[in-house]
Amino acid sequence: SMVNKFFIWKINCSLFPPWSPLAGVDLRKKIWRPPSKIKHTGSAIRCYECNSHTDVRCAQDIPPDELSIECGDHKHGVAYTFCRKITQVIEFSVNTLPPDSRVIRGCGWDSSSYKDKCYQRSGFGGRLEVCACSSDNCNGD
Repeated sequence: SMVNKFFIWKINCSLFPPWSPLAGVDLRKKIWRPPSKIKHTGSAIRCYECNSHTDVRCAQDIPPDELSIECGDHKHGVAYTFCRKITQVIEFSVNTLPPDSRVIRGCGWDSSSYKDKCYQRSGFGGRLEVCACSSDNCNGD
């Protein structure tokens, strides 16, 4: 509904400044998706790729090996260079949406200054932590 979309927009605008690459993104959905045809270059980074909303194993401290993928190349021709883990918490119910927490793991390609670091954002009713790292399966911690 329009109210739910506004709430999602409000949370994300509170969590991310408008210039952020994640501004306005509904983090309750899977953000990163591997390309359908992965090129095996032999030097691609391996990362866990999952969303605890659709696979509860993603929320484990160390996910199972079958959630680890070779990242390959981004669909726009940019090489994946690191792994990312996002822990998201929506603290209270709005309309029919219950409070929720999710762990989202995937491949990353943004070469921001946050590589090999974590940062936190919080805002109206929600908070998240984003960690980026550059070794194989490092987003499993």
